[in-house]
Amino acid sequence: MLRTVIIDDDEMVRKTLALLLKEYSPDIAIVGEAAAFHDAVRLLYEHQPDIVFMDVQLTDTTGFEVLNAFNENVFAVIMMSSYSQYAIEAFDYGSKGYLLKPFDVEKLTSAVERARATLRLLKEIREYKQQLEEQQHRIALPTSIIIKSTKGNFTTYLTDIISCSSHYGYTRVALHNHTTLLSIHTLAEWEQWLPTGDFMRIHRSHIINRHHIAQWEHDGKEGIVRMSNDEILAISRTHKADFIERIETNRLTDDKG
Repeated sequence: MLRTVIIDDDEMVRKTLALLLKEYSPDIAIVGEAAAFHDAVRLLYEHQPDIVFMDVQLTDTTGFEVLNAFNENVFAVIMMSSYSQYAIEAFDYGSKGYLLKPFDVEKLTSAVERARATLRLLKEIREYKQQLEEQQHRIALPTSIIIKSTKGNFTTYLTDIISCSSHYGYTRVALHNHTTLLSIHTLAEWEQWLPTGDFMRIHRSHIINRHHIAQWEHDGKEGIVRMSNDEILAISRTHKADFIERIETNRLTDDKG
């Protein structure tokens, strides 16, 4: 059974969605419902769901603010709204579907299938990463990666990747030779593949290679970083402290080396 949470400030919408899921996706178990920010965050922390149906506009905030409290690959999210104007932002947050109210059954079932596929893939990635970690003392970590892009498949060295940025549900990969490829995989999948020693997330939408950082600065809340290709990316307040700690730790380690 897939554990599912519904977050929407309209009780009738929650009931309708629950009935549709019971009829068309019987393997989904609804473990909780919420209508406001704090209840939603508490519910997600406590129940650790597989799939989250998230309304864009809640009683006291937006669904995007709730998602900002969590890592992107913790669960599969399906966004919901009465308006189409938030669709692009929803896909930037890795949403597996954008359901307009009232719900279309075909689109609902398609979104659920995409969420299932994402959960299966993330499980495989986690298992593969665990195997790599267990074998680190015997084999070297991979130095290259195949980028499945909209223009075909390309093999590149990991050291040549400057940044990965979320782009309408895909990932824009910037390379050292000023080439940019649009990967068909999500940023959450890239985060699982990239070695954490060299790559770090600085924003919900950005992962960077620390070896390509040219300059960075910050104010009291957020910051920016300029990469070796002159690309300027935002450092969110959520990731700023970790970014600074990683930079300082890696600087000391590199100096000793």
